[in-house]
Amino acid sequence: MYSYLYRASVDNVYVAEILFSPKMHASNNVAFETVINGLSRALADGCRDLGIIGSLIMCFLPYQSEEDILKSLDDIQPYTMSIIGIELMNCDEKETTLPKFNRVYQRAKELGLHVVAHSDKGGLVDQRHDHSSVSQVSRFNLTCNLQCPNGSILDQKLPPHSIPLTLCPLANEKFGTTQCSSNGKNLIKELLNKGLKVTINSDHPAYLGGYTTENILFAATKDGLTEVDVYNICRSAFSASFIPHGNKEQYYREIDHFSVYMGYKAPPKSITIFGSSAALPGSADYDIGYNAGKLFASRGFRVVTGGYSGVMAAAAKGATEEYQSTKSEGGHDVGGCAQGIIAPRVFATRGPSGNPYNTHIQVAHTLVDRLGRLLSASEYFLALQGTIGTIVEAFLVWNVASVRPLCGAKPPKIFLWKTAWEDPFKQLGKCISAADMELLRFVESLEEVLGIVEVDIQDRRSNSTL
Repeated sequence: MYSYLYRASVDNVYVAEILFSPKMHASNNVAFETVINGLSRALADGCRDLGIIGSLIMCFLPYQSEEDILKSLDDIQPYTMSIIGIELMNCDEKETTLPKFNRVYQRAKELGLHVVAHSDKGGLVDQRHDHSSVSQVSRFNLTCNLQCPNGSILDQKLPPHSIPLTLCPLANEKFGTTQCSSNGKNLIKELLNKGLKVTINSDHPAYLGGYTTENILFAATKDGLTEVDVYNICRSAFSASFIPHGNKEQYYREIDHFSVYMGYKAPPKSITIFGSSAALPGSADYDIGYNAGKLFASRGFRVVTGGYSGVMAAAAKGATEEYQSTKSEGGHDVGGCAQGIIAPRVFATRGPSGNPYNTHIQVAHTLVDRLGRLLSASEYFLALQGTIGTIVEAFLVWNVASVRPLCGAKPPKIFLWKTAWEDPFKQLGKCISAADMELLRFVESLEEVLGIVEVDIQDRRSNSTL
């Protein structure tokens, strides 16, 4: 199990809902408790070491009776922390139709378990499964022969954005079966065009041809999937998962962030401003921060800061006052706002809510978490006068800008206030490559920064596909 999770992490898998069959282990005289404890330990290690949220879906084989399954459900009650659902295998067999398991559905719901139905031969897409049975299922796993020649459940009983469908293109290829719609076109593309919630997964990856990324790449080539299709498939994967809604929202943001820096999607109108927490009102550094926040908010930008005092408070104040002034004058709500990313556990003496000018607050739990949130909040960064905190933030963005091209991504735009940073940073030119030095732009005009950012956003919008 852990070896699988490690390999899945290479494919940037974040959530793994893994099917297992205790009956198969029982045939080898392995106790159910032994199986569950071993799998649960591997899932815990995968979460700790690899950042993968893992859980189990218990499979029931087609020859099992409803009574046998109900007894098994009673046996798994102590283990429902790891087991999140059950799968009814091969629901296309002659005697294994969905209505046969109505009592199983009810008992699973009582235990808080999800119900997944699996089809190997396309039987899920015929008319033997009535609507009441279909509505009991949380997700359909469809593999092997998916031809639907005489009308299908996909057409008649699954409205758009309803029950998710999971497919494994490489498994179909391995078995030599077809994955075509009734009109002979590529099925995945047609299902997407119908508005159905389609996901692509790996089925026995060590034996059937590949892991998740290989399945997506294969489908993209064979079915002619666009970047928009792949984007929707990835979002549907999280939507179809059984993780909490809050986790799904987090992963949606990560997909969007990835799409932005890869150039598939235009960046949001957002700028992150770094600067000293010690700058006082009336000082030159404070005024620059205030004017920066005001200028970018007037153009509809979200102004992101570390949320505390000094330059951070100045930029937030400028953005908030500009935003409120625009609204009070009856102007259009252009979207300018001040977002503060604070860390009360780290900066315990700075108060629990940051400066009073933040219109939106994110709470980070550690310093590293705060830095990560600051970096992911924008594609544009302005470092004003500061000390060690500002230096660390600027260096981290610089490092991100340096490594992004390694995966074909666009580097963020980094602006350093000239009078504060030109001399110390140019001293680094003795040990930093010229290419990395060119990632920095030293500025002494806020209008210059705004002009460059707005042109870049427009260029990236014109080239985006999402």
